[in-house]
Amino acid sequence: SVSSVNNADYFSIATGADGATLLKTNDDDGASANLELQADGTITLDSAGDIFLEAGGGDVNGDAENYTFSSSTSGRPILTLKTSNTTPGTSSELRFEKNADNTEDNEYIGQINFYGENNAGSPETIQYAHILGAMADQIDGQEAGVLYFGVAAYDGVLTQGLLINGNT
Repeated sequence: SVSSVNNADYFSIATGADGATLLKTNDDDGASANLELQADGTITLDSAGDIFLEAGGGDVNGDAENYTFSSSTSGRPILTLKTSNTTPGTSSELRFEKNADNTEDNEYIGQINFYGENNAGSPETIQYAHILGAMADQIDGQEAGVLYFGVAAYDGVLTQGLLINGNT
């Protein structure tokens, strides 16, 4: 245990049965006793079991350029958005949100791309399909969206397969 200026504020490390370890922070004044890990290198969570993230405030946020989930197991990885809410008309949501001050018509909002390797001697990663959402019209009161579905044509060049435009 390491104490601070206020003896009721503390950080503790406790080890229990079978080596189970608990890191705990406490702020006696009722404010959040946050815990921040800073490393001049990589932080690795390496568990022989599952890893659970529990956020009592309801949010888990990340600030990074890329998030990669990989697996060598057939049919994996799977990204699951699960809700147990039974309210009709609501569901889980995959949200692409562009929050910029200077948006304009036809600006991209989000895309889903599908890649795979071809059978070249040294396989090449090829984009075979995509779904792209954009703002057809971003003017207040005239908002309209556009959704593009594209596929690789015979020569591997992405070609628009279907266009849904709310502005026409």
